[in-house]
Amino acid sequence: MSRHVLPPAGLLGLVLFLAPPSSASESGTEPVLDLGTRNAVDAIAVLDQGWSDEERLEYYYRPQGSRIVPYSWMLALHEAGTDLPFARDELILRNGYLPGTQDPKWNPDGLPLGFVKDGRNDWVGLSCGACHTGQLNYEGVGYRVDGGASNGDYEGILTDLLAALDSLDDPGRFDGFARRVLGKKYSEKRKAKLLEELGPNREYVRNYVLATETAVTGGYARVDALGGAFNHLLVNVAGLKDELRPLTSPVSYMHIWDAARHDRTQWNGFNHNGGYGRVARNVGQVTGVWSHIDFKPGMKTTTYPSSVRVPGMIETERLNRSLTSPAWPEAFGALDGKKVAAGAALYAEHCVECHEVFDRADPEREARAVIVPLDDIGTDPEMATTFATRTTKTGAFEGRRVGFGQGTFGAEAKAYEVLVHSIIGIMQAQPMAATEELLIAIADGRGTPGGAPIFASEEELKAYRARTLNGIWATPPFLHNGSVPTLFDLLLPPEERPKEFWVGDLTFDPVKVGYATAAFEGGFRFDTTLESNWNTGHVYGAELSDDERYAIIEYIKSL
Repeated sequence: MSRHVLPPAGLLGLVLFLAPPSSASESGTEPVLDLGTRNAVDAIAVLDQGWSDEERLEYYYRPQGSRIVPYSWMLALHEAGTDLPFARDELILRNGYLPGTQDPKWNPDGLPLGFVKDGRNDWVGLSCGACHTGQLNYEGVGYRVDGGASNGDYEGILTDLLAALDSLDDPGRFDGFARRVLGKKYSEKRKAKLLEELGPNREYVRNYVLATETAVTGGYARVDALGGAFNHLLVNVAGLKDELRPLTSPVSYMHIWDAARHDRTQWNGFNHNGGYGRVARNVGQVTGVWSHIDFKPGMKTTTYPSSVRVPGMIETERLNRSLTSPAWPEAFGALDGKKVAAGAALYAEHCVECHEVFDRADPEREARAVIVPLDDIGTDPEMATTFATRTTKTGAFEGRRVGFGQGTFGAEAKAYEVLVHSIIGIMQAQPMAATEELLIAIADGRGTPGGAPIFASEEELKAYRARTLNGIWATPPFLHNGSVPTLFDLLLPPEERPKEFWVGDLTFDPVKVGYATAAFEGGFRFDTTLESNWNTGHVYGAELSDDERYAIIEYIKSL
């Protein structure tokens, strides 16, 4: 892979030219070329967001205890129906994820961005970077947005993975797979042992896929991460098979710059970010993403050994604190100073009450989220309502301590209470990895800032969090459920917003600020008339003229 530097255009960072995706397999089988070709670019521009090249690679490829399949399997696996590698760039782009950078330390085999090797057990799993790295394609260059919103189709890539594993039922395909896995150690005996291992590993993947099946398709750039975490924990870990629920709340992948500096996180603000919360936020993320947890159903312990790497989560939090939002690249067009000034005045009148402004470069910056009740914000209620109201039978959790000073579980509980309980247990199983702040929080029963209750009331949870808008321009589509394609559309009255648009194309529109929305083969048609997909609410600015809307947008670009 050769290195080049683009001519100066206000662009910070290095630029890597990527090899084009493979156009044919070794047997002559033509691959499916849709989104994988559409989103391929000539170069990648890495913006300056406060990370060194080493820190960026650490974020992409630091293992966190997520385990999908054995590492050698991922390298050897072929896509179902072809003899093309599963982890190749074209298939990854087709599913909305991003090709990786080969690096001898962090990514020696050139796996996709965020697909990492857990060296302790030689598994491949996901890192934060898989779902929280965005890209904006403009004039042949892909502008990488670290900590941004992924375009990933989680359902799509899981379906492809399971299909690839199921295709190994064909004896000829399995023999080829075995030869690639075993290499020079190939023998009929070792091949037979590998076949024995295929069953339970594939069943693990199949159960995880079942736990993430949706009643409302997320498509590109959305996932019901919390609902999937509930299902994985309750069904796959705790064995509560009757608690499996089809997922109904796909939301945009959140951008995570300044997450460590907010008092609340998650779309509905349920995660208090003080005390144990700063580490728990990251531990909770991997808990729902292919973690192995030793639940011990026959015991009443509240300490859970797991594959989760708590020390790695602490390092991830360190990286989060040094990450800044991206500055608007001049390659997208220089900002108009007069429009910025006019937009600042309009922003102060219409926006700042909920979306405070702070200096993205201030090392001491902190922010307080504004929690807006559903009746006030008026946006699609599904995510907040489902999270607040989902209950579960507790099974073997019954009688175990809920959380810091919260009593014990009865026969039923809120699903998120069981999730928080499990996160605490995972952290307590690795006390030597915990920060001093975390240990004090566990010792004195303080889980949240000021000793606030861990569990909010149902009514408090029926709300969404408004946060600072620094860098928001780099995170389309907009609203928590991704139902509005551009910032310009968001400032229109709801009835004038697009009723449907296509998602998956990374081509960036720097005027309206969003991705291209025209129909294309392989794209996802976003229908805002469906429940969970409503584009209603957030009517602030609906009375503005188009010139005023563009002035606010110009100011938002400057944040």
